Amino acid sequence: MYFVHLIASEQFFLRLLLIVVLGVTSFEHLRTIDDIKHSMFQATCKALGLMQDDAKWDTCMWKTCINQNAKRLRNLFVTLLLFCLPLNSKVLWERYRDDMSHDMWHWRITNGGTIKDAYNDTLLLLEAKLALTNKGLHEFPEMPLTLPPIKMLRVNPQLDAELDYNRDVLHGYINQNLPRLNIFQETTVTTVFNAIAQSEGAIFFLNGLGGSGKTFVYCMLLALVWWDEHITIRVASSGITTFLLEGGRTIHIWFWRSQLPLVGTQCAQYLCKVIMLSYSRKQSWSFGMRF
Repeated sequence: MYFVHLIASEQFFLRLLLIVVLGVTSFEHLRTIDDIKHSMFQATCKALGLMQDDAKWDTCMWKTCINQNAKRLRNLFVTLLLFCLPLNSKVLWERYRDDMSHDMWHWRITNGGTIKDAYNDTLLLLEAKLALTNKGLHEFPEMPLTLPPIKMLRVNPQLDAELDYNRDVLHGYINQNLPRLNIFQETTVTTVFNAIAQSEGAIFFLNGLGGSGKTFVYCMLLALVWWDEHITIRVASSGITTFLLEGGRTIHIWFWRSQLPLVGTQCAQYLCKVIMLSYSRKQSWSFGMRF
């Protein structure tokens, strides 16, 4: 039988039931326990006692409340929803929603609103976190659904993250590192950034020996582009390489999960051709750029 990760939720519980329950003739039969037909496979597993209680998740949330802020608590709650599948997520939500909504409640007091509005704001933030993994609160039946946001969040959480860089930090990074560019690096940065600023749509190939400063050039370009309030897509062919770039992702992960708009499918198809071309190049290029 195929392996199913816990994050797959209903597929994981379906696999668990197929292992435990014998003589199943249909999905309806599989979800029926003691003549009670359950709507979801997770609920069926609960009825069969195949899931543990939420005591350890409750303790984890309680300990986090002692010395962490509301944002960290929300991040932990999303992690529990995605990877731990609590038995009753609604109980955990109702028990710790005040702690998770502490900053939202302060915001609502300042801008007008009620505690219910603060709870809804918190649910919207949880929804945005789950959206980064192609999940949503609707996939956790016991969790309350969100109401339309009231002057709170942008529609696209990934777009919001791409426009939320600290300009003071960027300004300090640029002022500190721009004078450190050598003549070849400065030429590369200037040429690429001018092409971006003038919307020329050029394609650049940057190659060089290890330690020649390729990553330094990439990071400087990213800082300049972010300072100019543009959106960047940082992708690489391997997971190790992505750690060199701020917010980097592998190509297949980004274009599979990304909610940023892409114009047509030819963009992705051409990108694949570029990747194959880069692998087929065997000669050593000097530091600089290729068109």
